[in-house]
Amino acid sequence: PDADAQARQDMAALTTSLGVGQLELDYLTTLAALNDTEQRLTDQFRQALVANESLIKQEHIMLTEMEKPDDRSVKDYIRDLEAIIAAKVELSLALQGQLTSFRFQLQREEQSAEALLSDRDASR
Repeated sequence: PDADAQARQDMAALTTSLGVGQLELDYLTTLAALNDTEQRLTDQFRQALVANESLIKQEHIMLTEMEKPDDRSVKDYIRDLEAIIAAKVELSLALQGQLTSFRFQLQREEQSAEALLSDRDASR
């Protein structure tokens, strides 16, 4: 099995040996997935910030060159600006996708926590 499947099997064996129920296992698994997704989101956000800083520097250079007479052709400026805008859109879409994944994992964690609390309340 792959590493994730093996980790789930190991977690199931451990929780069974500790007497942890399925709802607790589900919650712990969901919490671990939320943590992983949060880490990927923050890593991607950090990378996007660095990439955006680089793009902004390129934009400043391009704008400075455009303001100088005969220093840069309009066609080159348009081509380069389109490339920068496309790169920014790509960065934003990737970050949005990761944010959506995080939001989904957060909802799963909240549902799992509610189910666990409801079960504990019903057991009392």
